[in-house]
Amino acid sequence: MNATLVKAIAALFFPAVVFASVGGAMAIYSGRRQALESSLPADYKPPNSRFGYSVDDIDRFWTALGPSGRAAERRFLLYDLTFPLFYGGSLMISLLWMLTILGRSWPAGLIVSPVVIAAVADWTENLVHLSQLKRYSDAQRAGLHVGAIELGSAATIVKILGVIVASFTLLFLFAMLVIRLVSK
Repeated sequence: MNATLVKAIAALFFPAVVFASVGGAMAIYSGRRQALESSLPADYKPPNSRFGYSVDDIDRFWTALGPSGRAAERRFLLYDLTFPLFYGGSLMISLLWMLTILGRSWPAGLIVSPVVIAAVADWTENLVHLSQLKRYSDAQRAGLHVGAIELGSAATIVKILGVIVASFTLLFLFAMLVIRLVSK
């Protein structure tokens, strides 16, 4: 197999490996995975992986988790503050690596900007959830602030869209390389 193609495949899959390994470790070590498995239906998506959510959704999620599950969720959210550094960093490395493999000199800032936007949105989402989880622990649903939950929901949507754009950019660059290699 062509050495260039091997490098490109490594660049393509690197973010997925980081996502699965770091995300999985965070879920296990925080206790979140066990909390989700023991308190929610199998097909339920937590707020951080949903394309929008409301105060009612957050209330249902945190009520279902119960006190010990919410403690695990808090630990997960604290760990998750580091996740954009790992996953976003791996996406940036892969995007820039793919550009290098292609020999392209596209503006690096333009290429990695969706990742930066997604990282800032992820931090916003996590900080909102941490603050609202504290309020929820003190006063249940009545403690939730609608505007904060809407901000967290919007941040989650922006995060997901940023990751989608960055991932499709990486796939596009990979496709460009494959086309170049096939046409030689």
